[in-house]
Order: sequence, then C-alpha cells, then structure tokens
Amino acid sequence: MEAEESKFHLHMPDMMTDMKGLGATVLPRVEPEKYHEIVDTWPETISGSYIVAKTLLEEGIDTGFSVFGWDYMYAWTIFGQMGMTIYHHRHDQAPGWSAGGWAVGKCKPGFAIVDRRPGLTNLVPGVAWAHATRTPMLVLCSTSPLTWNKKGGAQEINAEEVFGSMWGGLAKWAHRVLDYHEIPYWIRRAVRECQQEPRGPCVVQIPSNWLQERRHRREYDLWDTAYQDSEKRPPEIQQGGGRPADIEQVIDLLMKSERPMICAGSAVYWSQAWNELREFAELLNVPVHCRRQARGSIPEDHPLHFSGGPRPFVFAETDFAIIIGLEPNFLEGWFQPPLWNKSSKKVVIQENPTLHYLTGAPTNVEVAILGNVKEVLKQLIAVAKEKVKEGPKPWDGFVKRMQEIKENYFNEYTVKKIKNKFEKNPCDGCASPCHAQEAYLKLGAVDWEVLAYEVCQCMDPDGSIIIDSFSMSDVCTNKFVARYPGTTLDAGIQMGVGHSLGIGIGLQVARPGRQSVGFVGDAGFGVAAMELETMLKYKLPHTTIICNNSAWGGRSCVETGFYLRPWKEVSWGMSPAVPYHEMFKPLGVHVEFITNAHQIRPAMERAFSSGKPQLIHALGDCSDTPPLIIVLAIYHAWSWGMKLSDFAPGIREELSNAGPEYAVATILYLNGYGIYPELSEIAPLCGTTVEACEEILKAEFPRFFYPPK
Repeated sequence: MEAEESKFHLHMPDMMTDMKGLGATVLPRVEPEKYHEIVDTWPETISGSYIVAKTLLEEGIDTGFSVFGWDYMYAWTIFGQMGMTIYHHRHDQAPGWSAGGWAVGKCKPGFAIVDRRPGLTNLVPGVAWAHATRTPMLVLCSTSPLTWNKKGGAQEINAEEVFGSMWGGLAKWAHRVLDYHEIPYWIRRAVRECQQEPRGPCVVQIPSNWLQERRHRREYDLWDTAYQDSEKRPPEIQQGGGRPADIEQVIDLLMKSERPMICAGSAVYWSQAWNELREFAELLNVPVHCRRQARGSIPEDHPLHFSGGPRPFVFAETDFAIIIGLEPNFLEGWFQPPLWNKSSKKVVIQENPTLHYLTGAPTNVEVAILGNVKEVLKQLIAVAKEKVKEGPKPWDGFVKRMQEIKENYFNEYTVKKIKNKFEKNPCDGCASPCHAQEAYLKLGAVDWEVLAYEVCQCMDPDGSIIIDSFSMSDVCTNKFVARYPGTTLDAGIQMGVGHSLGIGIGLQVARPGRQSVGFVGDAGFGVAAMELETMLKYKLPHTTIICNNSAWGGRSCVETGFYLRPWKEVSWGMSPAVPYHEMFKPLGVHVEFITNAHQIRPAMERAFSSGKPQLIHALGDCSDTPPLIIVLAIYHAWSWGMKLSDFAPGIREELSNAGPEYAVATILYLNGYGIYPELSEIAPLCGTTVEACEEILKAEFPRFFYPPK
C-alpha cells in the first residue's frame, strides 16, 4: 500500500508541476524584488495599460488567450515586456474555450482578453461554458470611452448587461470599471472571487479611455501602495472545515450502514483534494464514483471505483451516500429518484452555501456540511482513524457486489458489444440509412461506440478527452478510463458544440507533451475548424476527431420518420461526406480518413506519433438511434397527438420494440419538465401496456437506458 500510495501522490505534481495546494486561495504573486525591478523602469507617467499588466503580473497570471484589438494593443506590448505569453486565435470565440481548457489543465484560473463589442459578444459561448462548468476564469474586455456611453459609441457594449446575474446570467459576475484608480482593485477581486465557490468566470470591462489615459506614477501609487510591500498585502482567504460534531455524525452514520458509497464532484478537483479522497475511501474500503472534473481523482481502474455505466445499479442498492463537492443539477438528477435511491440516507458536503438550498430538496439528507472539501476530508480521515477499527467492514460484501456489477458491465456490455460490432460489417443492419450513408455507403461507416472504445484504448494513461458531440456524448463517457483528475471535459449543462478545439489548445499549453483528444461532430467542427491553424502556428499536437454523420444530430434530425411534423419538409442535414481531411492537409495538419473499424488503431498510432496537430475524419454509421432520441421521439409524438401507425414502417418497428422501460423513461423525462401525461397515452407509442409500465414504477429504482435484460 505504501508503494502504491507514493505512486499516486507523484502523478498529479508530475502533471502540474506548479500546484501548491491552491485550494480557495489566490495565485502566487511576483516576488517583491522582481516587482521593483519592473516598476523602477517605468516612465514618470503611466497609462491604464501599464496598470493592467502590472496587476496581472502581481497576481501570478503569465499566460492568456486573445484576439488582437486596438484598445489592448498597448497592453499587449507591456505584456511582452513583462514576460507574459499571449496566444492569438483565429476568432474571438476560441480564447474563452482555451482559457477554460488551460484552467482545467493547471487547476488555476484561466485568462482571456478581448476587445470591444465584437470581441466580447463572440467570447460569450466560452464564458457561458466556464460558468456552467464552474471553471475559474478572469476575462478582460474593453468598450468605447465613457464619454460615449449610451450615445451610440463605436462598438459600445456594457458587459454587466451582457452577462447578467450569477444564476440567471452567463458569468459569475461582470463589472465595468468607472474610475481609473479602480483598475487594480477589480482585477485582484476577480482573480480571488473566480476561485471561490461557486467558481466561475469574472468579467472586468475597462473603457478605452482608462486604458490609454496617462497619469503620474505617484498618483497611482497612492491608490495601490499596499501591493508594493508583500507584508501589507491582504491575507490569503482559506475556507475551513466542518463542525466537529457533524464530522463525527458522518462517521457514526457510515458505521451503521451496510451499503455505503462516496460520490465526488468538481470541487474535489479545484480544491486539490484527490489524495485525501483516495485515502478516506481506502481507509474505510468504501466504493467511490467520481463525476465531472473529479473523474480520475481515484483512478477508474481502482478496485473501489465504479464508473458511469454501472452507476445506476450501484446507486440502486446503496443505503448511505456521502456526496462531496458535487453540484446538484440536471446531469446529477438533483440527487433525487429515479437516479438516486429514494430510501438511502445522504450526507452532502459543499463549499458553496447556496448549493445547500438546492440540496435541501433531496430526500433523507441527514447531515449538510459547509466547508472546504479538502479540509473536511482531512477531518473525516482523522475521526475515522480514531473511531473505526481496522479489519473487515459491514459493507465488504457490498463492495464485492459492486465489483461484480462493474466487471459484468464491462465484460458483457462494453467488451462483448464492441467485439460484435467490430466483427460485423459496419453497414449491415441499417434498416433505414440516413442520407449521409447513402452518399458513402460504398466507402463504409464507423460505429460510434467502436470508434470511442478503440481511440481510448490507444491513448496514454495521462491523456485527456473532450466530448464535443451530441451523438458521441452517450458513448464516449464510459469508454474513457480516467486515471488522473481534470482529464475529462465536456460541455456540462451548457450542452453546446464547437468547444473542443479551443479547450484542446488550452490543455496543450497547460500540459505540453501530454495527449488531448477531442471528439467533435461535423456541426461543432464547423464552428471552430480554423483553430487548427492556431495549433499549427504554436506547434500544439492536439487530436481532433470529426465524428461525421453529415447532420445536426445525425439520423435523429434528418430522418423524417422520427419527426413527421412540423419539420417534415425541413432538412437539418449538411452536404454528405464533406472531405474535411482534404481541406486541412495542405496546411500541414496530420490527417487520417477512417471508414471502417479496422482502420482506427493504425490511424491513431500514426497520428499520435506525428508530433503535429491531427485531424481524424471518421465517417459514421448513424443507423443506431441513441436512447435519448427514442425518448424525444416518443414525447414529441405524444405532444403532436400522433399514433404508432403514423410513423414510417422502419421507425414504427423500432418504437414498438422500445417496451415499458422507454415508456417509463419518457414519463419521467416529461415529469421533469412539469408535464404529466397518462401512462395510457405513452405506453401504446412504445408497443407496451400500462400494466407493464406500472410493474417497473413499483420498483424502487426504475432501470432504463441500460443493457437489455
């Protein structure tokens, strides 16, 4: 155990050499002697651009992502003089994604800087993603001079109005600086608050007149003297642990349980609590499921870890859940049935007090602890060592059962299913091929599950994946084995597309020499394809895999059998089988074209060894319908008053075989929307009966979307 523990402690510092227990504190600042060396070279009069650069340097921000703009042109010059590195993109949307990818790669706040209205509005998707995924980020932007405010100034925009409030808006907060002297205050505040729960992007907007105006150094020094002496700087803010009585109660409840588990979320990653999480789980032999950026905090091939595939089966049987740093939202089922066992007791540990109002809704929350998750885990470990005896635990049988579920799921569902798909002709059984397949049927097509499995098998253990495709989101998650935290990225509840190329740039800058692979659909690729040229410019060997089904959503949208009205005559498709790989080959990108399963591994080996940015173009078999699309088709049919007989023959047969599981899934999906149809209305659309649906609903945990019986 000592050797294994030592190896684990080494893996994250090896990946991120500058992680020093950041937690909820500020970034390391420049040393006082270096500060004076820089400031002593300044002219007698300085502009706001100088102040911006100086403040960023003091806050330890030395890497940023941007697109050129006139207002920050002078600041860029100062950045270079002070040793900062700014990566320049093809489009303003990308810096937001890249700053987020860099933030995850370094476990520090990312930094993006753009110009006025066009820059800021284009940056919105990346900032919104960071807000949705609770990724800390500092965003600097400009606007027209204050003298033009509300007068139709050139490219005028108010960031506060764009990003709005924390819960209803697109950023944690946004502020427009109204006084030259407040520039350092708002930058410093943003750097601190973007790291405090709820983490997220903080936007500081500086009007162009403050960036260009020059004033005497002494005037500025009067406002910011505290930061010229490290001893006078504000203390770093550290959130403490939980109340001792609550910590003891958690351990007492745990010891009374028979089937406990731990579910960890992103706060474990941002608080750098991966070692404490593993120590606590191994100390008590408790199964663990990691979510979001916490995936890999305990390697997913560890005996105590169970992944997303078998998750509902383990959740169904647990009687006590310790939820650590996981935000309740749509993706987590709000900690409610049917995903969560309605009779199990829960302990919720959060760093954000607001989340406790949300976690008050789940059933059976016995203890709610507010505190830094790293510190709380340390407390739990200390109390467990005092109160829990070594040796067998009451839940050892449950751990064995969990391991059996995990092994069976992998062997029976993943490996056997992939093997069967791999061995059969990729286009066999396409009862209703979409228009894209008709265009390249002779070339062949790749099954998405096979593609995800084969690519993940080729990756290095410390590689990262970025999921950027609706069709791939169902199949990628369970194929990737995360062995390090912060290596699994997706759109979160933002659920957009086009982010993977920008995030890949940020990851490559943050983790040079380590693989990053983005699965992007052809729709998302169209959003940000030219960022491949940015990768070439900076020699960043990110891997982009285009999962091409020649449509938004593939068969789900272009197949009129599913959506008879009102979109019957509307095509959401794209030009079939566009040769994307041929477009970027002349630029120097390493390209591969995949049309069958046997080509995947050789293509990935060539790509990974190329040392260049890589574009893998995979033509997909989109005849299989994702489970969510079946549910969507059922509820749309119900909403439009359709019957099973209204569907085309191939689709009619597919829906009639859906069975009671999908009928119940549709009911629960609609219930989440506040819509309550009768079972008698939904069951016939799935070729089943009300009685069969009621049998499933009587069960404590309806099992759907998972392997057939």
